Amino acid sequence: MIRRRVILAALAACAPLAAAAQDFAGLDIGQSAAAFATLGPPTAVGVANPGYTATRWQQPAGNQLSVTTDAAGRIVYMESFRGDGVPPSVGTGLRFGATMRGEFLPLAGSGGMYFPGRGPQVAMGAETVYFHSYGLAGRPGIIATFAFVGPTGAPPDMAFLDSVILSDASYQSLIWGGPPVATPGYAEIDMRF
Repeated sequence: MIRRRVILAALAACAPLAAAAQDFAGLDIGQSAAAFATLGPPTAVGVANPGYTATRWQQPAGNQLSVTTDAAGRIVYMESFRGDGVPPSVGTGLRFGATMRGEFLPLAGSGGMYFPGRGPQVAMGAETVYFHSYGLAGRPGIIATFAFVGPTGAPPDMAFLDSVILSDASYQSLIWGGPPVATPGYAEIDMRF
């Protein structure tokens, strides 16, 4: 439990930074799309899946925020990710392009969960993406996923944090071929915004 609380401390430490790895601009799963008004005009809007809309914003430090809403306008999926050519985030806590998978996993206490349709890792040519998903303590039905990217064939623990996803578990199971499968030692993490 102490290790999982360290995740909260690591995330809270970078909350005030514009380039924070978990920066969801004050949005949360289940909120109405009306909350988008505070973000300014999006850089892109399109269909995510039938009945779902994806909206993307450029954040002040160059990172991107993509938010998916259902037909009722309710937020079901959010991804904060490092923009193209953006240098590693600075500061403390989890940082895009700076926090390594090998640093993160001891904080989380386990490898989390993976979705059978996507698997725990995906090789994409010269790079491999490693996914670690966790239920959130005190927030049933919400999943946080941390994606780390590294060169294919390199030690996985050297992969760097590339994106953080917060989602409705049902929606993520739908698009990632769920339900999620727990890895040995899995436990929820305590991550609050």
